[in-house]
Amino acid sequence: MAVTWQASAQVIIPLNHAGGTGPGFRAQLLYFLDDLAPSLVAVAPSSWSRIAGIVPDR
Repeated sequence: MAVTWQASAQVIIPLNHAGGTGPGFRAQLLYFLDDLAPSLVAVAPSSWSRIAGIVPDR
């Protein structure tokens, strides 16, 4: 079974006053919809450029 989610965390430390006055924290939880429900994604991302006419079929 493929991994259908990804978690990440970051500590943000400003380098100057324009960046803020103290450290911050960011957390993300990402879900990959093409793995969770493949029927929702009708076209594979690798073929998007061919559909848009950017790259011709080989």
